[in-house]
Amino acid sequence: EDNRRRNRQGRRGAKYLLQGLLQCQCCGYSYYGKPISRSSAKGRVRHYAYYRCIGTDAYRFGGDRVCDNKQVRTDLLEEAVWEDICSLLHDPERVSAEFERRLNREEPAALAVQQLESQLQKVRRAITRLIDAYEDGLLNKSEFEPRIKSSKERLAKLESESTRLSESQSEQSELRLAIGHLEDFSKHVRDGLETIDWTDKREI
Repeated sequence: EDNRRRNRQGRRGAKYLLQGLLQCQCCGYSYYGKPISRSSAKGRVRHYAYYRCIGTDAYRFGGDRVCDNKQVRTDLLEEAVWEDICSLLHDPERVSAEFERRLNREEPAALAVQQLESQLQKVRRAITRLIDAYEDGLLNKSEFEPRIKSSKERLAKLESESTRLSESQSEQSELRLAIGHLEDFSKHVRDGLETIDWTDKREI
């Protein structure tokens, strides 16, 4: 499976270490590798290119760029990122500690789920009571329709928020599992980090 994935990557022509992995903090678009043009190189051999934000390409957005973030040299950024990765692999507890720190700040999310479920139950009961009152003739159509519409809109918003919180909790569980495997993974790869080839760097 690994060999097939690498072969596909080779056919797609991936040539930059961080290709497909960088996201602009200003606009959210991806960065891509852009070689230095002959005119910019001014006759000198350059052993690097630039990572450039898609949002800075005006032609992609009808002639107006949506981002002013600067491009960055591939060699400098790749070196900085790889050094940080090696540091994490030599000390995987850093990742676990940072995740737990962030998680502790988000602990109220569990309480929010309980509160949200309580609100959902109340709105569902209110909708049931409205329908019963209408069927029993206690509400006429002009009274029933706006009230049931408002209640259903409220229910839809609460259900959407409940889904979002549930997905967030699921992601946190998956992250816990991934971090739990990080230490084992680091033991397998960190002894050979100094001599690892380009393809394996991208995989890591």
